[in-house]
Amino acid sequence: DRVEKALAKALVRAKKLYEDQPTVPAYARSLIQVSFHLAITQQSLPRFLGPENRDLAQQKFSEAERNYRAATELQRSLARRFPQSLSYHLWLARYRRTLSVVLQMQRRPEEARDELLAAIAEAEQIDRDLRNTDPWHLMLSSLHRELGSLFERIGEPDLELEQLFKMRVHQSQLRDRSVLDSRTRERAPPDRPFDGPTRQRFP
Repeated sequence: DRVEKALAKALVRAKKLYEDQPTVPAYARSLIQVSFHLAITQQSLPRFLGPENRDLAQQKFSEAERNYRAATELQRSLARRFPQSLSYHLWLARYRRTLSVVLQMQRRPEEARDELLAAIAEAEQIDRDLRNTDPWHLMLSSLHRELGSLFERIGEPDLELEQLFKMRVHQSQLRDRSVLDSRTRERAPPDRPFDGPTRQRFP
């Protein structure tokens, strides 16, 4: 895939810049973004492969997972260095949520659940002033919605309802209610980085 190859080359360059000057936030952000977009590309490729290419599909999922984890760890380092940056915390939550999606696509729901629970716990530990904002409430509502959907797919309706209730609580705290359209109320905030294909119920 040409896009994947181009992003892989960009990843090499971004890594070199970051390794040469690891304290420069711009280089860290560049490496994170390239890793993330490469992971999105790798995650999407299996949908174009037939059943005879199952091994290749799994390889792409594994590569996507590796790059999501790399982006997540580096984003976490930025959030720790700059704890008053709400943007860094929000991106960390987004990366963890998207990592949970690729884990679900590999039929690893327990790991996906743990990733989402950890993302919620991590987001709830940031400074109180940062938590009292619409972007934070939107992100938390999205994490709870994703976790509720996961519980629905593994046949845990009570846990699903608990997460959907928590999602509604965060939505009720929004100062600007116009950010919630009818689709957002039922599904997720519009800033979701990657919805991915429909994920089937787990047996």
